[in-house]
Amino acid sequence: MLVLMIRKKILYKKYIKKITMVKINFAKRILVSITGKEEKDWRDKLDEINDFKIEEASLFLELYDKIQREKIYKSLLDSKIKKSP
Repeated sequence: MLVLMIRKKILYKKYIKKITMVKINFAKRILVSITGKEEKDWRDKLDEINDFKIEEASLFLELYDKIQREKIYKSLLDSKIKKSP
């Protein structure tokens, strides 16, 4: 039994060296989104995005009518957002 336990430790030490920790930058994986129902909602979110200098955001505009969407698109041109997936 003792020999078996020692052998397991040796094997564990041998293979643990092969395991490496990978750092994940969640800022590149989590997308900020612009959503809401009223003009105030998307304006507040766009202000926050500009304050934090976020360059990528996703849009979920299905609750806005055509006029509101056009306002959002125009505001996006003046914002810090460079990309929207």
